[in-house]
Amino acid sequence: TDRFTGRVTVLPADAEPFADTAEDAWYASYLTEARRSGIVNGVGDNCFVPDRETSRAEFVTMLSRLNAFFDGSEVIDGDAEYADVPDDAWFAPYVRWADASGLVQGSEGMFMPNDTITMEQMLLILYRYAGEMGLDTPARAETDPWADQPASDYAVEAVSWAAAVGLADWAADTGAAPRQPMNRAQVTVMLVEFLEFCR
Repeated sequence: TDRFTGRVTVLPADAEPFADTAEDAWYASYLTEARRSGIVNGVGDNCFVPDRETSRAEFVTMLSRLNAFFDGSEVIDGDAEYADVPDDAWFAPYVRWADASGLVQGSEGMFMPNDTITMEQMLLILYRYAGEMGLDTPARAETDPWADQPASDYAVEAVSWAAAVGLADWAADTGAAPRQPMNRAQVTVMLVEFLEFCR
């Protein structure tokens, strides 16, 4: 049973399930919601490749689509210039949007779009996005669910905030940790949890 009901549907009513995702997969209901909300698409041949690691470029693209869910259009422009983000790259406008919105920062003029995004990098971006939306971000977890696998110094606040507001409950339960790379299924779950938090 789909745990999300009564939502505006972006996903066509006759859309087929992805060929590589099972109906009883742990992330299945989240993926359905993400498709309905227009956050994720497949990668061709009606596949989603849930276990494939998510690049930084893919993540900011998904986040731009989540942003579109709230304001009705994809805000994908900006003036940022990164040496490794060609103007004609498919992800260039999304990176520019994320940079112009104060959500991402490069390193020495590079964005590293093909690098796999880690949980703490993702949570830091979501933390910044929540702040940009005017949402409550002072919350901090009383205990660290990853005390034995701590976050990097730059992400401690964001990870603690995510744990406090319940965004990372599933991660602690599945053994995922702040410095670990995130696959497409995990990122989808986190974005839907964030969508719920924002509402």
